[in-house]
Amino acid sequence: MACRVDAAFQDRYLRDWIGRYVSDAASSEVAEVLLTSIHTAGECLALNPHLWRVRHEILLKEVRFAPAQPYLICYRVVGSTIQILHVIHQKRDIAVLFEEMEKWV
Repeated sequence: MACRVDAAFQDRYLRDWIGRYVSDAASSEVAEVLLTSIHTAGECLALNPHLWRVRHEILLKEVRFAPAQPYLICYRVVGSTIQILHVIHQKRDIAVLFEEMEKWV
């Protein structure tokens, strides 16, 4: 089943946070390559949204993680839409981050 990616969050978050950080830390060229890689991984989810398992240890309902090195795309499938919840660097403490997210939801 092919799905549609909710790209509004993905594009805004990637450009505003990850893109700016990588551009400042490395260069705008490195940032653009990384953003393209993450965006491509997100679009690939549309073709195979159930490829990655549901992470039941995360209390948010139906959360999955897809790798986009060195980041993880945190998402869930809602009907025919892939809802990108967060893009997280793989070195982050995911359990602590999701404890905070659960307070917001």
